[in-house]
Amino acid sequence: MSTSPGMFGPVSAKGRTGQISFDGRAITITRGGILARGLSGSGTTTVPIEQVTGVDFKPTGANHGRITILVAGTVAPRQNSTRSSTDPMTVDFTLHSNDFRRVRDAIDTALRNRTAMTTSGWTMPPPPPPPGWAPPTMPAQEPSLADQIGNLARLKEHGHLSEEEFAVAKAKLLGL
Repeated sequence: MSTSPGMFGPVSAKGRTGQISFDGRAITITRGGILARGLSGSGTTTVPIEQVTGVDFKPTGANHGRITILVAGTVAPRQNSTRSSTDPMTVDFTLHSNDFRRVRDAIDTALRNRTAMTTSGWTMPPPPPPPGWAPPTMPAQEPSLADQIGNLARLKEHGHLSEEEFAVAKAKLLGL
């Protein structure tokens, strides 16, 4: 049994040793029976997608199929491993492997998108600037002493300053 996935979820599938669901933010594995309660207290394990490093998927074949959620520090179970029946991150199934494929695909998509967002440097596009915002401008720089003397010389050449006015203004700039 499965629910129809959106881009990241929700999807779920019920198997032989439990149920797995993914809502786009976290993966929840619920296991029933005394064995499950002995393993994890409540029989439910929830892992945020940020902690997931991968999904190991073995479709149904001669035996049962298996989906295992990998988190940092875990390894995928060996082929024909019996550990999956006691692993809180694994659900075995005999039928409905397409339901489990949908769960796997939704998780894989979320992992790929997370990687793409991380490597691009942005988790989302930057917000637009507020109304009326303008980028900062550089303060006007004061002209250098040489530029100021050059301006005075041009004023004198064009007849706007006399020789005496030029000499006084130049001496003032030079601090004399």
